[in-house]
Amino acid sequence: MRVLVTPSARAELLETVVKIRTRDRREAARFIDAVARNIGAVADGVEAGRELDSPWSAARAADDHRLYLRERRDAMWLIAVWPDPDTRDNV
Repeated sequence: MRVLVTPSARAELLETVVKIRTRDRREAARFIDAVARNIGAVADGVEAGRELDSPWSAARAADDHRLYLRERRDAMWLIAVWPDPDTRDNV
């Protein structure tokens, strides 16, 4: 399945990586790997989003972030990246 990224999600992802990278370059690389793994898991059906009967899905990006994904025909769209509300103070 193809993975496509909206312009706003691309900007949010870049902003998040830059913030993490200022603290620790390795942590930023781990974050990117975690995002890629988790999008792949949702696209492959390994991980289910919170709303199981909905085409909208949320997946954990890494320890402190969430991904908002939507399956549309033959593609998985990354719609948004945001700090997890439970760990927002850690970002």
